[in-house]
Amino acid sequence: MMIAGEQITVRHSVLGWRRYWPKYRHGVYALENLNCQFNRGVNVILGPNGSGKTTLLQVLAGLVIPQDGTVMTNGQVCDRSVLRGCVSYLPQNFGLYPQFTAQEHLYYVALLKGITDRRRREEAVAVVLQQTGLVAMAQQRVGTYSRGMRQKVGIAQALLGDAAVLLLDEPTAGLDPEERNKLHALMVQIGQQRSVILASSLLADVHCADIVLVLTQGQRCFMGTPAELAACANEERDVLVCDELIVGKSRNALERGYRAVLRKRVKK
Repeated sequence: MMIAGEQITVRHSVLGWRRYWPKYRHGVYALENLNCQFNRGVNVILGPNGSGKTTLLQVLAGLVIPQDGTVMTNGQVCDRSVLRGCVSYLPQNFGLYPQFTAQEHLYYVALLKGITDRRRREEAVAVVLQQTGLVAMAQQRVGTYSRGMRQKVGIAQALLGDAAVLLLDEPTAGLDPEERNKLHALMVQIGQQRSVILASSLLADVHCADIVLVLTQGQRCFMGTPAELAACANEERDVLVCDELIVGKSRNALERGYRAVLRKRVKK
């Protein structure tokens, strides 16, 4: 497993991945023979529940140690401690202090991340509040926020510290379409300067992606642009047999392409 901390540059290959085999109990592999690469921009890891998306993010965050394989930045091998220093991870379920205002919460997180200088901490919090559109509500208690606003606080705390790689696990789950679109716009904005790696079960999140990695049963079945994923619809009939047993016409080419690559993997 590999990684190179502060030497990560989003202009090149930020994370290269080879043969990652963590085991669940009874000898079932969470991910197997997985090869992928993430660059600057928005990278979406898409797949059904249980496909290995969260496990992959946890490995990239240094929270799970693989049995075999490597993680690299710009071709350089990295150990777990360096990996943790160059990525920022927001899990699907994260804790907030409801009695804190957003500003107070972010000040506290900044301290935990080692930003001890008061002026630097205030500047860092002001920047992430601006980036996430929370300035107007920064003095309100987090406990009064909607789910979409709480997600923005989570993303703001992930942005603190200027990590080169931002890992987000299902950040749009449960949001209404308007809030989801706002978060998509934020991801695109952040992706101009960093590598954003977003795990999702929602096909709608692909619309903000530069690159899509599709996982199923712990293995890669597609990696490419959204346009290339949509083109996969022409390779098979518009029928899918998978966990949901959905059969029939899909609503658009992107959905048809996604169903086609999943079905192709199921056939194997």
